[in-house]
Amino acid sequence: MQKYNIYTAKEKNVNSNYFTGEVIIREVIGEVDSAEQEVYHVTFYNGALTTLHYHESDQILIATKGLGVVGMVEGGRVLKPEVNINSITFLKEGDTVCIPANIIHFHGASNEEDFSHIAIMKMYKLNGDEKSLL
Repeated sequence: MQKYNIYTAKEKNVNSNYFTGEVIIREVIGEVDSAEQEVYHVTFYNGALTTLHYHESDQILIATKGLGVVGMVEGGRVLKPEVNINSITFLKEGDTVCIPANIIHFHGASNEEDFSHIAIMKMYKLNGDEKSLL
């Protein structure tokens, strides 16, 4: 058993194809530490968001600071995504959501303030190897 800290975990390079704005990702638990799960602490600075994406397993988000937003795409259409205003949820410290597998969605900071969350999901396999989704 290992002990980890969300604030001092190793910073991971941010792929600009997956985010808009300034983002810091800390890999709390990854493929070196777990054969099945990955855990990240992600900080989105004012208005920063993920691009539209999905995961092959459920993704759990636990808000740790600030005001965040999560939205899902109606009907799962990638080429003409439609975000239903009713599917947008605002998150504040302590709020937790579970985004179902294979649902196209986005999340990040509101335009009013920075936002941080813990992201927990199952690793997926690419050609038999475990790979991170972030």
